[in-house]
Amino acid sequence: MRIFLAVLALALSLMGTEVQAERLMNVSAYTHTGNVMANGEYPYVGAVASDDLPIGTKVLVNGQEYVVKDRFGGGYTDRLDIFVDSYDEAIEFGRQWLMVEVLGQ
Repeated sequence: MRIFLAVLALALSLMGTEVQAERLMNVSAYTHTGNVMANGEYPYVGAVASDDLPIGTKVLVNGQEYVVKDRFGGGYTDRLDIFVDSYDEAIEFGRQWLMVEVLGQ
């Protein structure tokens, strides 16, 4: 896994997206609530919530790129909440400890 992440980091740096940090984070998923995100937009696939990463920060989770657009609101650290399109997807995802690559803005 570490070799894969190192190769991925190298590939991203060659593409102009440099990995700023690699962090073990508690990752969960959420779905539509009818409310807007912290940035004022309605949630969409590709958006994530984080209290300790700036809005607009790009992150890489399991090879998928996301952008921080929302907040938990509890001042949590090392937590990420990925927006998914359905309740069933959120339940299936559950809560996982995953390595997250912080790519920057």
